[in-house]
Amino acid sequence: MELQLKNITSSVAIQDDWLKTRDEILQESKAVTAIAGQQDYTNAEFVLKKVTGHSNNLESKRLELARPFNDAVKEIKMLADKERAELESEKDRLKKAMARWVEDQKRKRREQEEAAARLAAAEAEKRRQAEEAAAVSDDPFGDAARVPEPTPVIKPVTAAPFKMVSSSRIVYEFTVVNPNLVPREFCSVDESKIRAYINLHKDAAQIEGVEIKKVTKIQSR
Repeated sequence: MELQLKNITSSVAIQDDWLKTRDEILQESKAVTAIAGQQDYTNAEFVLKKVTGHSNNLESKRLELARPFNDAVKEIKMLADKERAELESEKDRLKKAMARWVEDQKRKRREQEEAAARLAAAEAEKRRQAEEAAAVSDDPFGDAARVPEPTPVIKPVTAAPFKMVSSSRIVYEFTVVNPNLVPREFCSVDESKIRAYINLHKDAAQIEGVEIKKVTKIQSR
């Protein structure tokens, strides 16, 4: 895929006559060392206009010379974006799929830990009840009631820890669900203010009219 760039020059130069005029104006300007009266002020004002005008003249020329290059940069970006669009789409799809798997592994691990905690609590309660029953039972021959053997604790099988070549991290995303409710200090076409606030306060971040949620992002290397 080749892109033909138009109106691109191989060199750019500032004309000698502009440089010569610049030096003359600078010499005239530097001669203005103090303003002691109306005449000095008027003279300084006249020189200032010349300084400003000549400087603006070169700035206008710079913009004119840079325009083809700026257009070329835009054309190059459009070409590159077009050719990499499918790759970027696949990158986004893979990251989302990987993030869903990471979240699923975290959920399973939490469920296993909760199940193990519930089982341990149930076994502890059984032992406590058995000990209480033994303490209050009255054997007619004077022997204390035998405490039943506790039920063996069955530990759930835990999945092997998953490994990732890419790294995952928790980020905070937001969606403006009602622009009319968003506080004024956050009303800006630049969403960086909202993102900075969320990154600062994290779980405690609350913005009226904005939905904030934690999602897992995959960082490719």
